[in-house]
Amino acid sequence: MNNYFATSFAQPAYVYTRDYYIRITERKLSAVQLLHACSARDDAVLMPPCTLASHDNGLRGGYTEWVGQHGSVQLSLAWDWVIHNDGYISALPGVSPRTNVLVVSPGGYDPSPEESTRALWAYIETLAWQKQVIQAI
Repeated sequence: MNNYFATSFAQPAYVYTRDYYIRITERKLSAVQLLHACSARDDAVLMPPCTLASHDNGLRGGYTEWVGQHGSVQLSLAWDWVIHNDGYISALPGVSPRTNVLVVSPGGYDPSPEESTRALWAYIETLAWQKQVIQAI
């Protein structure tokens, strides 16, 4: 008589890739609702290329982080910003966003780092983030 026993293992909600990026198409990323996680002033983000001249001009900078859900995984997207003399706040595109997201082609292929960064900046431009950052700092 054979004694067999069945063992079942629950499938993980998400299988991480070797590089830990969440791969997502632009279309799916545009459907992700991001929520403000934190923002802080950090004038160090203005150092090169802006250098000390930025501080003489009254510019202030910092960073912001936003999070959202895509299925069962949490996405994180952070970028640097600057407040101009007139009070206008804008992203600093000289430094790539910090994220666990890799924007892939519609067919699921990995892009070049530049293409993914370009897609992330295009997504960030669609967000109404400035008011939350001003309120947080």
